[in-house]
Amino acid sequence: MKIAGKKLSIKHIPGPLGVRGRNSDNNLIKEKLGWAPSKTLKEGLEKTYLWINKQVERTKLEQISKLFSNKNNKTIGVKYSLCKP
Repeated sequence: MKIAGKKLSIKHIPGPLGVRGRNSDNNLIKEKLGWAPSKTLKEGLEKTYLWINKQVERTKLEQISKLFSNKNNKTIGVKYSLCKP
């Protein structure tokens, strides 16, 4: 939630706990393969969130563009009308 800059409350409800081993211990892979992650989990989540958010915003713009181009044949779309005179 901090990555997205949003303040949300979490309400835990009764239910299954799921898999108990969701925490990763990378010692074995480092020992056997000599590999370790180059980024922290937080860095990876930040990068992933930003990419997903960009895709969502791009999709929104494409939908707006289609809406305008369907209503007015002279308008190519928001995405293109901003670039072309």
